[in-house]
Amino acid sequence: MLAERCLQQIKVFNRDTNVIGDTFSKASKHYRKYSELQDRCSNKLKNAIELSGQILDLGAGPGTHYNTAAKNVVCVDIALGMLKELQTNFPDYKAINGDAAKLPLQGESVDSVISNLALQWCDDFSAVTAELHRILKPEGEVAISLVAANSLPELSKLGLKANQFNTVSEFQAAFENNFWSELECQVRREIIYFDDLKSLLYSIKGVGASAIKAVEQNHQNQSLKGKKHWFRLVEQAELLRTDKGLPLTYNIVQIKAKKLG
Repeated sequence: MLAERCLQQIKVFNRDTNVIGDTFSKASKHYRKYSELQDRCSNKLKNAIELSGQILDLGAGPGTHYNTAAKNVVCVDIALGMLKELQTNFPDYKAINGDAAKLPLQGESVDSVISNLALQWCDDFSAVTAELHRILKPEGEVAISLVAANSLPELSKLGLKANQFNTVSEFQAAFENNFWSELECQVRREIIYFDDLKSLLYSIKGVGASAIKAVEQNHQNQSLKGKKHWFRLVEQAELLRTDKGLPLTYNIVQIKAKKLG
């Protein structure tokens, strides 16, 4: 059964950078098919910042259209597969393979940074904000969206456990020092609805965020195998159904900050 194989193939996400890059690379070909959340957050993020000058799209994935000269857009991503898709979709963008905590860019070389649902995978978020400060020009701006703690509560109700993300206060604290001004932080819920459980699970795996592991109700690990177990999960999922479909809820934090001049 296709859905059953999906469950069996979902991996525990190891935050080693090579593993992260490989996992997202494998999802690059079909990323757009499952990117409703990413597209929704990207549109809101672009409306939050007036991009100008040299722009950095950090964790760019397969690429995003910006209303600016393509030659002014630099895209950094840890996944080579994503960068290959990006170069096909946006051949005039400059694509660079790199780590957000060790950006391969010169200091004070960027006017604006935008990053959509990527940096929550970084172990040391403070190291990332330090790099953003280093590469931004004085009074340069950054706008980022991140998946925060308390996301995906529906998975817990199904006996599935996702990796834990930083809290909103932890993300915000990384910007609260003497290096940044005009800090804005917004928190919102984004709910995506699905026709069935298979589609819900594939929405996570399909964008490369294979971060689920199975646990029993008593929190002892078990494997997701067998048709009976799958049918039981389907029955449990139906108890969550609304008139819009099966919900999957994300806690999104959107942060905008300006580097002190």
